[in-house]
Amino acid sequence: MAATGIASAAIVGLGVGYAISDRHFGFGALGIVIAAVMIGYPIGAIAGLLLLRRKPGVHGTLALALIGTVIGAILPVVVTGALNLTIEPSVLIAVYMISVPALGAFGYLHRAPPGDTSLQRSSEDEVQ
Repeated sequence: MAATGIASAAIVGLGVGYAISDRHFGFGALGIVIAAVMIGYPIGAIAGLLLLRRKPGVHGTLALALIGTVIGAILPVVVTGALNLTIEPSVLIAVYMISVPALGAFGYLHRAPPGDTSLQRSSEDEVQ
């Protein structure tokens, strides 16, 4: 899951970097590429979850996995900004890179509450 996230972030970062390379964005181009990578990583992690869903014997809820991935992407940045923490940028990136797939996997493997059928897989999905 993290591997697909890294691959997606690299592809998005390189694509956006190439797209804005001929324009005159100056130093703002760095911010655009960093933002694209921070968006591309959770998208890749979600793609990894979709691949994990195909693995036989691993059952989970994709809706909770998507919620966990989004929370994992937003939480480190918001907490750092809200608490005005001055941490090393490499530590923030490491926490971001760990929290996205970790919370996504936690959400995927977390059981839906009993009686809540909206988040459970249908029997057609399990047969395939």
